Amino acid sequence: MHDLAADYARNHPGPPAGREPALTRLLDAYAALAEVADDHLRALSASRQPRCSTTGSTP
Repeated sequence: MHDLAADYARNHPGPPAGREPALTRLLDAYAALAEVADDHLRALSASRQPRCSTTGSTP
């Protein structure tokens, strides 16, 4: 596998055409996925209220 990567690097020294737009799309997709996951986790934590309060009391 390393030989294939080294050969590719020797024969393709520069970044491929269209790399920037592809990278932007990938990062935009990751950001959108993180936002959806954050919304989901916030909704879960809002629906799960503690059964008893732990503030100000000691067992």
